[in-house]
Amino acid sequence: MLILLIVLIVISIIALRIKVEKRKPSFAEIKGLMGEQKVNDVLKQHNLIYFHDTLLKQGSVSSQFDHIIVFPNKTVVVIETKDRNGLITGGANDEKWLQVAGNQSRYYFYNPIKQNIGHINMLYKKMDEYRLYGYRILSLVVFTSDKSILKDVPSGVIHLNDLSRTLSNINGKSFFNRSKKFVHMLKREDFSRSKKEVRRHKEFAKRAPHHKKATY
Repeated sequence: MLILLIVLIVISIIALRIKVEKRKPSFAEIKGLMGEQKVNDVLKQHNLIYFHDTLLKQGSVSSQFDHIIVFPNKTVVVIETKDRNGLITGGANDEKWLQVAGNQSRYYFYNPIKQNIGHINMLYKKMDEYRLYGYRILSLVVFTSDKSILKDVPSGVIHLNDLSRTLSNINGKSFFNRSKKFVHMLKREDFSRSKKEVRRHKEFAKRAPHHKKATY
């Protein structure tokens, strides 16, 4: 029943994006959305303030975040979600990571840690704009596929099964008022409901070579 509900939610999201972007989503995009929904389900269990699929702009540059979690202790976690099967390996400073699928096919994809650093840099710029200081920003890369095996990956790269425990370790004392301004900033700056900005970001992402996705 739960799996059926997740599939229905993902189908609804895909249908909405087709309507907004007037195009068919790729297989990789569908897998990505399903992975993001799995993360959503974990976050809901922790009763945390989080933002999903947030689009932030700074001048002509934009960044789309899979998840931004705002903890009450002025800690912010930026999650980059990957739904890739097989053996995953890569270093923090490597430009590309390696995915070895079940049939031993090898695919290279852009380092998700570097991808998330780009998102975090955008977040810091928005925080400076709003004079939000004293926050701790953490990066998490979460692989959501049941068939993914992480080997020799850096800290901060985890499997979905470890997400709940990781969040519990991060969450500290409750000082909710200390994070209200940050939440307000995200709500005000999120352009994900703008059809024009979503299309513009998608076109920009396609032109960027490090955003190209490997074939599954």
